[in-house]
Amino acid sequence: MARYEFGWWSKNLYFTKKETEDIADAASAATVISAAIPDVGVSKAVALMAGLVAILARRAKRKGKALGLTWVSFGPVPFGTPLPFFHDDE
Repeated sequence: MARYEFGWWSKNLYFTKKETEDIADAASAATVISAAIPDVGVSKAVALMAGLVAILARRAKRKGKALGLTWVSFGPVPFGTPLPFFHDDE
């Protein structure tokens, strides 16, 4: 199960290797399904983001790692875009 760590300056979300594989599969499916969105701009945005997530998750899997996300925070609430990283699944 994913675990969450939080500190004063950052918040981290750690996925397991199995969850990373599931994320890659779901993101790949979302990329394909995005073609059915009628608005061209929205369709492209969804395909781009889902494709990037799928690429990151597959890359983590190939390296034998799991996917993680970190947010910068100045206090209890994280903000901004999460930054992906790879970690050893414990």
